Amino acid sequence: MTATAGDTRPEHGSPESRPAPVHRPHEGPGQPHPRSLPAAVTTPSPLAERGNGPELVEGPGGEVGTGSDGPTDNATPPEPHPKVLVDRLSVEYDGTAALKSVTLPIFKGEVLAVTGPGRSGKTTLLRTMNRLIDRTRGAKVVGGTVWLDDGDVFAPDADPCLIRRRIGMVFALPTPLPKSVYDNIAFGPRVAGIRDRERLDAIVDKALRDAFLWDEVSARLHDPALRLSGGQQQRLCIARTLAQQPEVLLLDEPCSGLDPISTLKIEEALRALKTDYAIVLVSHNTQQAARASDRTAFLLMGELVEHGPTGEVFTNPRDTRTADYIEGRFG
Repeated sequence: MTATAGDTRPEHGSPESRPAPVHRPHEGPGQPHPRSLPAAVTTPSPLAERGNGPELVEGPGGEVGTGSDGPTDNATPPEPHPKVLVDRLSVEYDGTAALKSVTLPIFKGEVLAVTGPGRSGKTTLLRTMNRLIDRTRGAKVVGGTVWLDDGDVFAPDADPCLIRRRIGMVFALPTPLPKSVYDNIAFGPRVAGIRDRERLDAIVDKALRDAFLWDEVSARLHDPALRLSGGQQQRLCIARTLAQQPEVLLLDEPCSGLDPISTLKIEEALRALKTDYAIVLVSHNTQQAARASDRTAFLLMGELVEHGPTGEVFTNPRDTRTADYIEGRFG
């Protein structure tokens, strides 16, 4: 079984490891749930179906394009294809709505901040994206889905463990394993079958550098990770996630309990990492969202009120509820 770094849950198949089932209704009578799309796209993407992007068609030689004969004077470049598309997603907890038909594209090369007051569905959004919602008692996905590179993460043949490797997650509280700094980072790769010491050394080195932690722990790699400061432990957890080589990085309030210096280092790491990843940063701190993100999404009581470039959302919000939250009138 493929495991996520830092995952200390019981082995698959044991009674205590079996998650509560997630309800996946059909989209309508006689319409089975869509399965993963093939590598060669021969059907319109969800964005194209709703008119938010060009329809992809397969050419006679097997090439994929927009069907256009070429650029024209008035042509506009097609929108970049999202790495992740949250597509009309609705989630309930014991019958209470947590997310209400949320549609949100997430792109590689950017930091997307998701902000809003407590109990707005921010954490539920992240946990649904990488299938951790499967392990949440009482949770049901009652509508929509999440697409990862045109593959439905809730398709019957989708492997939740593989999805969690491709969509890594860092939580609000640092969760270092009771091992050395080195073994924390190497844990996931070892579970994945990597045993070569030189390869493990390279993975540990790169992950710690990418998390802006190498200079502080390079002489302490074999010391217990629990001896690190809170900010260092959080960056260690980021490094441990990066060691799994994910494609998407989700961070749920990663700086909520940290001092300003540690917060700044994490924000610097995210700015450097966004070149290679799609990053989603959940933060109730509007100042951090404005400072550290390229786009911002505002959630309120499970509804996506608006999203767009961070500068526009914070200086010229389209919805009065967004303006009221940013200006501190509630939340």
